[in-house]
Formats: sequence, C-alpha cells, structure tokens
Amino acid sequence: MPETNNECVGGSAWGRRSLVVVTGASRGIGRAVALEAGRRVGQGSLMVLVARNADGLGATAEAVRRANAAVSVVCKQADLERDVAPDLLSDAVSQAECGDTADYKVAMIVHSAGSVGDLSEGTAQLADSAKWTSYLALNVSSAAVLTAQFLALLPQGDNGPRRYIVNITSLAAVEPFPSLGYYCVGRAARQMYFSVLAAENASLAVLNYSPGVVDTDMVASIENGASDPAIRNSFSDMRKRGDIVSPEKTAARLAAVLETGAFQSGKRIDYYDLKD
Repeated sequence: MPETNNECVGGSAWGRRSLVVVTGASRGIGRAVALEAGRRVGQGSLMVLVARNADGLGATAEAVRRANAAVSVVCKQADLERDVAPDLLSDAVSQAECGDTADYKVAMIVHSAGSVGDLSEGTAQLADSAKWTSYLALNVSSAAVLTAQFLALLPQGDNGPRRYIVNITSLAAVEPFPSLGYYCVGRAARQMYFSVLAAENASLAVLNYSPGVVDTDMVASIENGASDPAIRNSFSDMRKRGDIVSPEKTAARLAAVLETGAFQSGKRIDYYDLKD
C-alpha cells in the first residue's frame, strides 16, 4: 500500500475572499460553524447555507450578515435524506452573482448535516431496509454527492482556490457505542469516504473533525432515548458535571485548527485533543 501524507496542511483558511458551504446550517453545530466562518472570511466572500428547516436557515443567514456585512449569503432549503438536486450548489453560486469561482482564494465545504438514527432498538434488531436506506442517504451518500458537486464547481490546478473539505464526525466513527448502531455505522462510513478522498487527492485539505459531546438536539435524544441505560446515564452524568460542549465553543476550536492548518489531510482530529 502507498504511504499516506504525514505533513500538516499548513497555512490559514481565513481572511481571504472565500466560498464557504455549510450543511445542517439551520441549528446546532452547523449554525455555529456558519457564524464562526462568516466572521473570519474576507471581503467579497459567499456563504451557502444548506438545511431542511427554512426558518432556521433564515435565522442563521441573518446572524451571519450581522456579523460580517461584507459577506453574501444564499440559503438552499433541501431535504438531504430524500434527494440532492444535481444543480444544488451550482444554482446557489449562480444565484449569488458573485463572479467566477476562480476568483475565490479559498473554497470550503463543511458537512454538518446528520442524524443519530433510531435509538430504541439494539443493532441486532435493525432489520428495516427502508430505514437503513434513508439513514445512509442523509448521513453518507448526500455528503459524497455534495462534495462531488462542490469540487466540480472549482477550477483545477494552481490558479484555483485552496480547497478545504471538513467532515463533522464523531468518536462513534472509531469506537462502538451500544444503542447507537445507525450512528456508529454512518459516521464510520462517512469518515472513511473522506479519508479515501484525501488519499486520492493530495491537493485537497480534508479534515475529519470530531466536535466532542455537544449540547444539541442529537445529544439530548441520546440522553433521553437510548435503549441502553448505561449510555443514557453516561450522557446525563456528563451534563451534570458540565462536560457538555457548547456549539459555539467547538466551532471556535475547529476554526482555530483551520487557522493554523495543523492537521494531516484525511485524518481525524478530536475536540478533546486540542487546546483553546
């Protein structure tokens, strides 16, 4: 097998004219990442926000505009569990009328959209093929399709923008957790897709970022709905100890990693291994 690249990406992703796409941008980690990126990009940048909830998207867009009036924002409402329109991203860029993609210095897509899946059954009972198809469509294949769309938008070679791809992953991608069969499988498959993408494309900066246990609806659903009582108790204990991370804090830590470029393309970085 060929050796993987052990060098850090290097250089900052911020401060220049940028095209930034964020999925799952209507709430939680996706919204926090969109706001953090919106503050850090340069003048003339374009933010494309993708999510299912139109009201949530609108609220995120307004917050980004308040944070940085020099940024254009386009919202694309899409149900990534059902279908990804083949022109979703190209249509968003055309709608913004912000010039040719070759004019951007940085192009980034952040994949935050995802779900935890059915927590009520053990993995041995997950026998519904339609549920598997739906879950994997949202959590794996939609990310692959949007990544392909994103890369197809951009010119290749030295004259194009620096290309960053960020996958919001989880410890569940590498460690098994009872009650989280769907989630562990989905995160593992998605993370491996991005690792292979990085291995095939040395010019891409691909980051698999594990954000910690974040105060989101997903974590609340595990606390309250996991079939395994030990998992429920573990998450509840973390909340009592104050160990649940805010979306804003993990977004800031991700932004700091992208500021330094201190990561190996295709590898996973965990929130808990980083310092503010």
